[in-house]
Amino acid sequence: MKKKGLIAFDLDGTLIDGFDRFYPGRMETIEELSREYYITIASGRSWESIRRFAFLLNIEIPYISYDGALLRDREGRTYDAIFMDSKELRRMEEFQRRYSVPFVLFDENHSIIHPQVEEYGTIVTHWRLNYIKDYTFDLSGRPSIKLIMMRENYALIREIFRHVVCMRGGLRGIYMYPSRKRKGLWILDMTHESVNKGLALRKLSDILNVEKVISVGDYLNDIPMFRVSDISVAIEPTLNPVRQEADYVISDFRDLLGILL
Repeated sequence: MKKKGLIAFDLDGTLIDGFDRFYPGRMETIEELSREYYITIASGRSWESIRRFAFLLNIEIPYISYDGALLRDREGRTYDAIFMDSKELRRMEEFQRRYSVPFVLFDENHSIIHPQVEEYGTIVTHWRLNYIKDYTFDLSGRPSIKLIMMRENYALIREIFRHVVCMRGGLRGIYMYPSRKRKGLWILDMTHESVNKGLALRKLSDILNVEKVISVGDYLNDIPMFRVSDISVAIEPTLNPVRQEADYVISDFRDLLGILL
């Protein structure tokens, strides 16, 4: 049976809580929607971290990881990958060394993790990657796909964030936000400046050759996919820009059935 279209769901805050548990009723609602639509996940998380949720939701099509830098299915087949600029990484390396900022640097399948990151507890398990501990960046010729820097020092992370925004001439491929896992921890989240969920969602819709695209999310990094969707739904957003960009704002997840079926 031909599907009506494609629905892309954000993960953290939309489908799962801060303990990596599905909110009540999410899986059942998605199962109903999957009879009519292709279902995928679009998240800032690593491919490996999303993969276990893809299995639980029986998602066989590619899903969007690293906020759109990697488009890959749960079997490991890659459909698109966008790597960071090496010159920018060298500049970020200077910041890391100057301020001793804990970091995680990702390639497609592995990560280099500053040992202090382990002190933050669930951060490492959240990303679920094979990792190497190192106190400094180790580019070692491997293309890097994402960089995260973190510190319980808002002013410092804000300073680095402002530098990158200036370097890129705007808010492209970079976010700053408080950790959902540890109170007081601030995260700088960086991919290539061209990367966003909207671009990746458009590529996926072309691969599937679908005419209708729907997106469901709750945060700023979901706005790009709202903008390329025929229908966009924000689930209990806390920020006004997210509300303003969405076609629908809901608090009951099952309202999706009335909107889409």
